[in-house]
Amino acid sequence: MSRRRQTVQGVDRMIAKLSKKVEQGDFYDAFLMYNSVYNRLINERKYEDGAALLASGSKLFLQYGEVVNGGELATSLITHLITYRVPPSDSIDTMLLNILRAFKCDSSHRQKFIVKLFKWSKLFSEHGHPTFHEACANIYLTESNYALSNAHCMYLDFDGLRLYNSVLMKISNVSYPSEVALIITWVVLKFISIHRLEHARRIFTRYTQHHPKLKDCSFPYPEPLLNFCHFIILSVEWKKPQLVKTLRSSYNKALQRDPVFFELLERILLVYFNEHSQSSNLGAGPFGGLGGLMDSLFGGREETVDESIPSAATDLDLD
Repeated sequence: MSRRRQTVQGVDRMIAKLSKKVEQGDFYDAFLMYNSVYNRLINERKYEDGAALLASGSKLFLQYGEVVNGGELATSLITHLITYRVPPSDSIDTMLLNILRAFKCDSSHRQKFIVKLFKWSKLFSEHGHPTFHEACANIYLTESNYALSNAHCMYLDFDGLRLYNSVLMKISNVSYPSEVALIITWVVLKFISIHRLEHARRIFTRYTQHHPKLKDCSFPYPEPLLNFCHFIILSVEWKKPQLVKTLRSSYNKALQRDPVFFELLERILLVYFNEHSQSSNLGAGPFGGLGGLMDSLFGGREETVDESIPSAATDLDLD
């Protein structure tokens, strides 16, 4: 029998022994033993076995409702992945997703795990892997936490836009009928401002085709903001900064319904065309001192969403 196979069998026996202590309700001793065995494995440079031990323990504790112990082991697992620069793989991603879903409710321990999860994932992709964003968006959607769900939806891949549309429908259901166009305008401008023009185009199409109040409409739309969205996507695609400014002026009255729109347009002019507008106060309007309506729906000022998501919509450190 190979030494590696003997080691695996030894770890499996240890996991079985520790699992039995958890199943018997001896949570404190089991937690201490998990940490002790993990440290021993690391000292022996059995890194893969150490990770497997932490994953098994965290899931088991969480299944028994031991959120503190389970959360601590789960966070230790992410620390292990970061420390030893363990790259993503199907098996590791599945392991982490299973742990994430084992948290049955929101808690500080789950938030801590999510923050660490994206810290590790961002070592290998700019904003963290879309699979983890999709999992978080789904969890928060089921908990009716639309601000956090929306924050994660910003970093989905194209396949995830079906989920995002479901989130937007839920947000629309708890909003006033007059805010239907405001919602998608914020999303379109936000996507464009973070260099996701094709995401903006696809979510706009999906939203207008599936929203019950819009699915029977087509361009030109009866709502000015929808026409604005149609044109702003084209103007950026055509690389026409002057057209962006013209649209802002032409749709000024509609855009004044939320000052955040003007902030996003400023950012779009800067990131796509390296231009600073000369009319930054154009959209101050009567609501300028009250913050944006979309801030309340989507969970916080634009600038904070990208920094960290647990406060209002800050559950992960994206910068």
